[in-house]
Amino acid sequence: MDWILAAIASAIGFAGVGILDKIVIEKHSPSPRTFMIFAGALQLPGSLIPMAFVGFESYSAINILIAGGSGVLIGVSLLLMFLALRHQDASVVASVYQTAPVFVAIIAVIFLKESLTVLQWIAILLTVAGAVLISLKRTGVGFGSLGVWFFVMIGASVFFGAGLSLTKAALNEMSFWNVFAYRGIGTAIPLMLLPITRDTIKESLLFVKNIKGLSIVIFSEAILAFAALWFTTIAIDNSPVALATAIMSTRPLFAVIFGAVLSLSYIRVLDEPLDRDSITQRSFAVVMIIVGVSGISLL
Repeated sequence: MDWILAAIASAIGFAGVGILDKIVIEKHSPSPRTFMIFAGALQLPGSLIPMAFVGFESYSAINILIAGGSGVLIGVSLLLMFLALRHQDASVVASVYQTAPVFVAIIAVIFLKESLTVLQWIAILLTVAGAVLISLKRTGVGFGSLGVWFFVMIGASVFFGAGLSLTKAALNEMSFWNVFAYRGIGTAIPLMLLPITRDTIKESLLFVKNIKGLSIVIFSEAILAFAALWFTTIAIDNSPVALATAIMSTRPLFAVIFGAVLSLSYIRVLDEPLDRDSITQRSFAVVMIIVGVSGISLL
């Protein structure tokens, strides 16, 4: 498959996953932590089933740890993102989460001794400014403060960026499907284990009986997220990572579009603001993030 189409499909797929996750967390799941357990469990079939046909190859322990570690970092990032989704609009969470390339670039500077040009630093500042702008709450007299959930979303983006860095390192040494499998296993670990309490076990037993909510979770996490991750891995593995990242940075655009459509009065699945000032604010912020992320990758 052409990697450009894969990158676009990844952006659309992950935007859709974020929207569906918001719907489940807000309307169907007893709590975000219960949702996390199911989301983590559903990582395993999509990661392991392909290996029944491909098979696990022999790799060194360090390579396996890198691939699995990339999944653990991504799992922690998803855990933080799910918490944020309970309190923030899906389009806002998706947009801030997309700032991950900022942290990929910073990680490369710190640990790989790479250097950034002046234009790339400007692109980083533009991306961060876009994330701040879209996160600011509107009040009757202007903008309010960012709030604690902005920093939770940034934390999710940091972990996601670190996970992407390790994924690329693993792909340099391991086959596509083996990286995919080990990463999926790693992703499931924090999502399934960290939220477990006596209450979430009880809530999970109740949630199994919620056919509608469970069906959405299965489609979102086991089918759509699997497809989006597959497209992401294809795009990264078959292209310069900078170009793939630039195209995948359009994810917030699709999230804003999906969120707006589902918030229309005659649909009203979500409740995102549709007034002119809010749409203008989010449009400018999304453009800043997309241009900034693309600049980091391409300049």
